[in-house]
Amino acid sequence: MSKLTPKSSTARSSAHDANRDHMMYTWPATLKKLHISGGIHDQPLVSLRSLPPSLSSLSIGNCPHLSIVSIGSILRTKGSQLRHLEIIAPIPALAQDHKPLSSYMEYVPNLLYLKISLDFVSRSFLLSEIDKGDQYSLRQLDLDCFDPADTDTFTAYDVWAAIAYDSGFGRVRKVRVHRRLGWAATEDGKEQVKDLDDLLKALAREDGDNAEIKEADAGVVMFGKP
Repeated sequence: MSKLTPKSSTARSSAHDANRDHMMYTWPATLKKLHISGGIHDQPLVSLRSLPPSLSSLSIGNCPHLSIVSIGSILRTKGSQLRHLEIIAPIPALAQDHKPLSSYMEYVPNLLYLKISLDFVSRSFLLSEIDKGDQYSLRQLDLDCFDPADTDTFTAYDVWAAIAYDSGFGRVRKVRVHRRLGWAATEDGKEQVKDLDDLLKALAREDGDNAEIKEADAGVVMFGKP
């Protein structure tokens, strides 16, 4: 896996070397995984447009200077080849009121795994009106959270509805949820989590022996500290 950080020669801040920012870097022809983190700015990421078609896994996190300008460009140009995507906080520009990342699922239709900070998306991320015939390939959805104050009021029922009524998420069989979201903090919340867990396991059971995620591995998993 390649890692793009301020310590590498391909990720220097635009404030340090403007000429270097616009260079197009040569990536390994068989590159499959790329991790981006640290103090990199938007401009250097222009080089990601030249990423090889072999890339299938991309993670972006702890990038305080990035914005939807660069991240959106990557997803629009390379999103269809991705199977694994992580975009996690802190990336302050993505936590703005209008939640610019909410509408970008259409650019990553072939994902099998998505981990995203709910700081970055509105409820429309799950409840958007799409063609019901266009079902995402997504099998596992990890919902992270950096600051609950920056998140819309997502509940386990929202995810249940997105899967049960198939607003594109009907193939999801496993959901991991950060405890900071407080989904199991109340009796009503616990009941919603149980309903979601039951739904995921039932769907995995219906998938049969050829299921990518078996019934024993399906369901809801809580992670992280409250």
